[in-house]
Amino acid sequence: MNTTISEALATGLPVVATRHSGFPDQVIDGKNGYLANEADPEDFAAKILDYMEHPERWGRVSDAARAHALAYYDRKALIGRQFDRYQRIVPDTKKVAFVVGIFPVVSETFIINQVADLIDRGLDVHVFTFRRGDVANVSDRYHTYKMADRTVLLEMPGNFVKRLVAAAPKFFRLLFHKPSALLKAFNVARYGTLAYSGKLLFWLEPFLDFDADLVHCHFGPIANHYLTIREILGLPQPFVTTFYGFDVSQIVKQKGREYYARLMKESAYFFTMSQNMKERVVALGFDPKKVEPLPVSVDVESFPFSRRSIKKGETMRIVSVGRFVEKKGFDDLLRATAIVKKKAKRSFMLYIIGGGVLEAELKVLAKELNVLDAVRFEGFMKVQDVVKFLATAHLFVQASKTAKDGDME
Repeated sequence: MNTTISEALATGLPVVATRHSGFPDQVIDGKNGYLANEADPEDFAAKILDYMEHPERWGRVSDAARAHALAYYDRKALIGRQFDRYQRIVPDTKKVAFVVGIFPVVSETFIINQVADLIDRGLDVHVFTFRRGDVANVSDRYHTYKMADRTVLLEMPGNFVKRLVAAAPKFFRLLFHKPSALLKAFNVARYGTLAYSGKLLFWLEPFLDFDADLVHCHFGPIANHYLTIREILGLPQPFVTTFYGFDVSQIVKQKGREYYARLMKESAYFFTMSQNMKERVVALGFDPKKVEPLPVSVDVESFPFSRRSIKKGETMRIVSVGRFVEKKGFDDLLRATAIVKKKAKRSFMLYIIGGGVLEAELKVLAKELNVLDAVRFEGFMKVQDVVKFLATAHLFVQASKTAKDGDME
């Protein structure tokens, strides 16, 4: 599952993607786009060329793209399902706490949207984050809904002196309000470095006055962190967990199936991004009755729609969006672009929106492949600007694959 694919479809933008994770749920081969073999630049290039050489199909494919987004990824329906699930777990739920790793994050606009959409549904939503994110380029909804005022930071300062100063009031608050929890917070035998470092003081103290009706943990490892907080403080609220990708692929490969043994038992419910991901989660031992595919949603009706076409002599605009990490497959995309450049009868430009640790490596590869004249690296953008970019493109491409460490969408 890839959020930007859903956004592209919402604008009527056809998609070429790999047969990876939940992408076959989003891209129906030959109808709203094309599916290519994973980690196969030649097949990926062939699919781009097939689309490129048949502009007479583009309008029909655009209609199918928009219709598919409305049917399966529209925010109104999916946030309604999420809201209804909350109410079934805790009748008359009014206050929900999100527990996340970093907030806000440009690449996790879906969490910002969930907060905003649930507030619109009448819920009081607060976010507990283990690290403070960077507000540069984040969705405008973060500011519109004043989410900074709804965010509680659990992060421990890196500087030792600042850590001691910040820890003192937390220590005494726990001492006077929950002394049993304070003792557990320094139980090195059970909690290891979390206790030894004093990190648990920063995790626990903000939850002393916790009064949410329901907790929603985003990403499996974050849910495991919350299990520790819940155990020490004896928090009674039911909680749900959403898996997004690496947390049921890379993490399991690294830490083993037993990593989620407690979570399987204690989390009231689980959401996954696709049917494919649900099947993978169930294969790990999760109760299938407690696992529901609930993909990230988009406000389809608010997206500008157009039937794609191209004028004679016009340069075709191809777009890809993502973080520059191995599983996104940008190296395969550049290799596919080199093939397309050699074979295409039409001029084109590939715009890559994003950034990350592999940026320098990818730019070197683009130079080696002699495609710098056909590729533009646009950097990160606000989601609103990404949507504007998608609305003017002729094709969206996503070459994701399974990374060597097992990470996948």
